[in-house]
Amino acid sequence: AGDRYDRAAGELDVLDAWESSVTPTLSYANNFQIFGGRHHWKNGRFVVAAVQHRRQNALTGSGSEDLHDWTLTSRLDAEDHPAEWFAWDAGYEARLSDTHLTVEDAGYSGILVGDEAPGLARGIEVDDSMKRARFGTYGTAHFIAGDLRLIPGVRLGYDTAGSHVLT
Repeated sequence: AGDRYDRAAGELDVLDAWESSVTPTLSYANNFQIFGGRHHWKNGRFVVAAVQHRRQNALTGSGSEDLHDWTLTSRLDAEDHPAEWFAWDAGYEARLSDTHLTVEDAGYSGILVGDEAPGLARGIEVDDSMKRARFGTYGTAHFIAGDLRLIPGVRLGYDTAGSHVLT
């Protein structure tokens, strides 16, 4: 999927003829590719997906923004109700991502295109990459006695951006 267009950086309905002739043009492009699969069975589901996202923006005579991101995600959820008084569920989610962002400062004009190009709106030059791994797992027991339910559970997560276990 994708979206591409060119537009004036300012709002044309409030610019006079001279202002609109000198206003930079934003060339916007946003593209995604998603590849994946899923499997459902009686007591659960498994999903895996790879997503590529690319957003490129450029202002004529000014700055540009280029975001390129790959993400690989896997998720498993399972549950069972082996007895009338007991059930359980458990699962995990894992995400690996590789993101690269390059921004060339566009000055004041960057603020005018902040909805489409947030990197340009910040007005800070960037050339950086980040590789990130996130993993989380959970488990829950369900003890059932009529309308009363006791549901103890645990969730653990790890994110290389924070480098510590979250509970």
